[in-house]
Amino acid sequence: MSTHLISELVDRYFTAFVTGNRRGIEALLTPDFTFTSPYEDHIDRASYIERCWALAGTFEYHDLKSTFISDTDCFVLYESKSKSGNVQRNVELFHFEGDRIQSVEVFVGRPSQMFAPVCWVPAPGSERRVPLALTPSGV
Repeated sequence: MSTHLISELVDRYFTAFVTGNRRGIEALLTPDFTFTSPYEDHIDRASYIERCWALAGTFEYHDLKSTFISDTDCFVLYESKSKSGNVQRNVELFHFEGDRIQSVEVFVGRPSQMFAPVCWVPAPGSERRVPLALTPSGV
C-alpha cells in the first residue's frame, strides 16, 4: 500500500470524525474493524459506531502533527480541540487491509491545559529528590 494512499485514508478518517460524516467513516472501515483505547478493549465495528461515534462532530479540529507510515500501518500524533475548548494530544495506530482501515488503537495523552509544573520531592527512604507530576485531581 502506498504511503500516499495511507495518508489520504487517515486524513479522510479524521475529517469524517470532525464533520460527523458517518457514511464517510463507515466506508473507510473493514467489516471486521476493531477499536482499542484505554476505555474500549478491542471492540468491534458496531460497538465503535455505537460508543465512539457519539463524539463525532464535537471537535473544532484534529491537527495531525506527525505521521509514521509503514507498509500497512500508520502512527499519527495529533492535537485535537473540542468545541467546548478542551485540547489534548493523542497517538493512534492505524492498521490497513487493502484500501480500508482494519483497526485503530488509541494512546490517550493528557489534555494540554492539565500540564502542571513538576514538583521535586524527597524519594521515600532516600535523600535523593524525584519528580512528582500532578494529575488533574491534584494527586
